[in-house]
Amino acid sequence: MEKCRICGQTGEIVKLNRTVNGYSLMQCSVCNTVYASYKGEEQDRNLYDRLFEGEIYKQHRQKYEQLLHGKKPYRPYETWLLRKTEKLCHGRRMVEIGGGIGEFGLIARSRGWTYTDYDISEVAVQFARSLKLEAHVIKGKIPDIPEKSCDLIVMWEVIEHIWNVAEYLKVIRKALRPNGCLLLSTPNWFRTSYQKSNNWGASGPPIHVNFFSAESLKKTLLLSGFGSVRIHKRHLWRPTSFSVPSIARSIRLLFGIEHSPTLYAWAFVNPNAS
Repeated sequence: MEKCRICGQTGEIVKLNRTVNGYSLMQCSVCNTVYASYKGEEQDRNLYDRLFEGEIYKQHRQKYEQLLHGKKPYRPYETWLLRKTEKLCHGRRMVEIGGGIGEFGLIARSRGWTYTDYDISEVAVQFARSLKLEAHVIKGKIPDIPEKSCDLIVMWEVIEHIWNVAEYLKVIRKALRPNGCLLLSTPNWFRTSYQKSNNWGASGPPIHVNFFSAESLKKTLLLSGFGSVRIHKRHLWRPTSFSVPSIARSIRLLFGIEHSPTLYAWAFVNPNAS
């Protein structure tokens, strides 16, 4: 019996018969989240600076250059989710954790949000600041967001990178005002690429260290103190090419024959939260 770094509860941690990039995969018996085993030390803080400067995140740098030269940011699905969220939030104070090059920040600002970004990468923060966005480097393990200071916290493809998830989510919940919302996305543990191969590339450890199913993500958010949680599975995916396999995959996703590769969640703070 030990404390889970994802949900913060004490339970049995089961070692799965899988190793990816030298990391053993474990699963918590309480929240059912799969995660990478401890390997010497927590994540290297400079890892993401190297990613933004290297080949793996090259497409992000290219997109940043386009934004810097006036190209309109294009995140249609996340923009649609933000529109839905705006109907549920009373205020317009947004914090994004892991805002990267600042693309979503530009979208939020254009829709009337007061926006602040927190990122572990100094390189990413400089990208955001050059686009005239307020951005801060996360100095410790967790962003220093004042309590009850924002109405919406957004994390696109971030929670799978975080080592101390339970502690992180408690800080996020306290940073939200009553009726505030956490909106996030994360890869689905049941996505085909995870289940049929151990060759995960940048989607595996030490970059991604947590792997959520819809069930485990909802349990984790509820156990961290959120009052209600809604999980959204995206089924509409544009084919990556006009090839038969790509079109067939989009059809399988549309009809739920294949698991959606990405999960989305809204987690709400109780209106009477102290």
